[in-house]
Amino acid sequence: MEVKVIDIKGQDAGKASVPEGLLDVRPRRDVLHAAVVWQQARRRRWTASTKTRAEVAGGGAKPWRQKGTGRARAGSRRSPLWRGGGTVHGPRPKDVSPKLPKKVRRLALRMAVADRAQNDALMVLRGFAPEQPKTREARDVINAVGAKRVLVVVGQPREQAGVPSAAERAFRNLDGVRVLQPEGLNVYDVLRADAVVVAEEAIDRVWQRLAPVQRGAA
Repeated sequence: MEVKVIDIKGQDAGKASVPEGLLDVRPRRDVLHAAVVWQQARRRRWTASTKTRAEVAGGGAKPWRQKGTGRARAGSRRSPLWRGGGTVHGPRPKDVSPKLPKKVRRLALRMAVADRAQNDALMVLRGFAPEQPKTREARDVINAVGAKRVLVVVGQPREQAGVPSAAERAFRNLDGVRVLQPEGLNVYDVLRADAVVVAEEAIDRVWQRLAPVQRGAA
């Protein structure tokens, strides 16, 4: 299989070969669905939390004596029956994200990219390595692609302290454009994009990211 190569003006610049058999997979809706559900569940923080009567401040002393006042019995101001007391069965931090084997996650990513390749929506960008972030040049590339939602995989390494590269900054201000490093390539963003553009210097890292998981790999 081969994928289209374009230059920074969007003109056809040849073909790039795909490692044999890497994208020769038939996309399966069940696998892709499982991967998207797993990914979205992991993005949730599940941090909502309430205090039980054991965690609410105060309430160490009995509010009033047990008998003789005419009022209902009370042992603590922290009781859930009281205003300002603890909460019963309230939300607590948790992790309910589903489990998904690494092989299935990798297979789903291959299927997602293969689907874009089989529909001529996967292309390689040649010659885009700006020293300064120039959004005008990035906009020309996106306009040439002609898709509403575009996923761009850049190859320029990030600067010190995780500062995005010039290529990332050039693309990220454009509407409908999502920019990732090869290591961040994921099923959800690939499926959401109408076209996937991979910088030529990043293509080998993308193929490595899609390679099947070997037995015994961590």
